[in-house]
Amino acid sequence: MNLAMDSLFRFGVLTVSDSCYSKKSLDHSGDNLEHFINQSRLLNGKVVLRYCVPDEEKVIGSILIDWSDNHRLDVVITTGGTGFASRDVTPEATRKIIHKEANGLSMAMFNYSMQKTPFAMLSRGVCGIRGRTLIMNLPGSKKGSQECLESVVAVIPHAVDLLREETKNIEKIHAELQALGHDELSRSSSGHTCGRHREEHHCHKHSSHEKSNVDDSKVARRARISPYPLQSVAQAQEVVLKHAELIGTEVVDFREAMDRVLAEDIYAKDPLPPFPASIKDGYAVMSSDGAGRRLVIGDSVAGQK
Repeated sequence: MNLAMDSLFRFGVLTVSDSCYSKKSLDHSGDNLEHFINQSRLLNGKVVLRYCVPDEEKVIGSILIDWSDNHRLDVVITTGGTGFASRDVTPEATRKIIHKEANGLSMAMFNYSMQKTPFAMLSRGVCGIRGRTLIMNLPGSKKGSQECLESVVAVIPHAVDLLREETKNIEKIHAELQALGHDELSRSSSGHTCGRHREEHHCHKHSSHEKSNVDDSKVARRARISPYPLQSVAQAQEVVLKHAELIGTEVVDFREAMDRVLAEDIYAKDPLPPFPASIKDGYAVMSSDGAGRRLVIGDSVAGQK
């Protein structure tokens, strides 16, 4: 493994699904999670192991043990098998093999999901630690699994540092958090509130925090003139384009294109509707009749001659 790979966190994605295992359905959730992890700048990770198993407790547990003890992955993410159905046993399999539970992660995912749908209360996902591997149960749906991962993505790198006992990184993060202060940290957290009863329990975006020289607590005394030179729109656009990170493109089935952004415009061969259409109804009346209710005596549908 090269040095670039060593610096990345190593992820495993385990899909738990009878239908996917028997090839009766496609593993959309697993595909999406792998893409999300590999593309996320916050996670700084790569999926190095990917597998699909049926809803069998012993099989699930054996894979989790193998990936944690033998492959020594940093993070193992499961998708599927967290519901109320009789075959949903992923949480039970996970609890049997973890050494510690990470209830804070489970709670963060639950709270975030409840803001999206009340059906989130039917998910029983477990998060925990085996050795130096973080294990997280996500729902089986493509949308739900990504939302749950997004809700905790900011703290995963620091959690891995703690498990790896990366002392320098841990001390650096703690120093930055203390400099920011509890209130400022709460405002900058990614969409959820975190308490800090102990130093280890906090939220972090795992990116370099530079303390601003601006004291926003003294709004009335803020500088009235910007210390930065005035830029034209063209210059500003040039700066943005110079430093913006280009997003790659990929070809996907149109049925999987929901919530994606087109890389280029698409034009229909035939216009629909095939005539100039109005988005509002219109009425022609005699103004001399004054105000009041009218009897509609005829109509003309758009497109008719």
